[in-house]
Amino acid sequence: MRKLGLKFDDQLIENFESWFKDITKETEESVEKSVSIQGEATLKPEAPFIAKLMVKLLAQIKGSDKQKTTIRQTLEKDLSRLKADINLLLGDAYVKLRKKFPQYKGLLIIFDNMDRVPPMVAEHLFFDYAPQLQELDCTIIYTAPINADDTDCLPNC
Repeated sequence: MRKLGLKFDDQLIENFESWFKDITKETEESVEKSVSIQGEATLKPEAPFIAKLMVKLLAQIKGSDKQKTTIRQTLEKDLSRLKADINLLLGDAYVKLRKKFPQYKGLLIIFDNMDRVPPMVAEHLFFDYAPQLQELDCTIIYTAPINADDTDCLPNC
């Protein structure tokens, strides 16, 4: 949305950020202090709180298993509110994109490089949480690499 010069509704963003602040017990100040220099360079100073929080959470997820578990448990506390807020944001984005670009058909999320996801994590996320992922108001595509040994059958598959 930022790249296209479009902005989400301020109230929707505020509600979404408020949920994350409540659930994660993070503040603007705590996030600002912990976002890495690389994250700052990627995001730019005008990036919204939620973008900076995502950078922080992703950095923590790449850290220890204990941090991963803590983050997952924290976010699972109110998953239904998270889905509802995401769908409100997706709906707002859809309306604004269609207004500016009438030829656009909808929103598409692509999960690429699925070969990098450990099988147990993929199974847990995409099978155990499949109903929640299907409730998002967008189209989702998961890509998996084609094994070089399987390319012979491509025209016939």
